[in-house]
Amino acid sequence: MKLKYEEKIAAFQPCPSKTMPIEDELIAYRFSQNPIESAENFLPIAVKDISRITGKNRGYCCSAYGLSMFTTIEKLEEKYQALREFNPFIHESLGSFWVSVKIDPLSGSITPPDKYGHFNLHEATDFSGPNVITGAGVIT
Repeated sequence: MKLKYEEKIAAFQPCPSKTMPIEDELIAYRFSQNPIESAENFLPIAVKDISRITGKNRGYCCSAYGLSMFTTIEKLEEKYQALREFNPFIHESLGSFWVSVKIDPLSGSITPPDKYGHFNLHEATDFSGPNVITGAGVIT
C-alpha cells in the first residue's frame, strides 16, 4: 500500500519503525479545530510546519508525518489536560474539539499504541480524514 507522504518519509526509513496490522475497522480519536470537517485537521505536523522537524532525530521526523490518534476519548482528554497544565493556550494549536474516525485496513499503517493510548496513522494515499469522521464533541 502506498502511503500519502511516502516520498517525504523515505529519508527516515524504516518509517514507521514499528507497525501493527489493522485487522478490522476501529474507531480512533484525534484533536480538532472548528470546523471539524476541515482537511486542515488531518494534516500531519510536518506538513503544517516543516520547521517542526528541522534538526530532529529520524524517529521524531517519521512520527511527525503521521496523524496523531488515541485509542479512547478518555485517553485523548487526559493528554489534553496534561498539555494544558504546561500551556494554557493549547487550544489555539490543537483545537478544543475531538473527532472520532473510522480506520480500516485500507486507511494506512498504524504504530502500536503507547501506554497513554497514543498511536500514529501513516495515511494511505487515498485516505481522507474528513470522509471517515464518525462523531465529534468538545473536549471537557
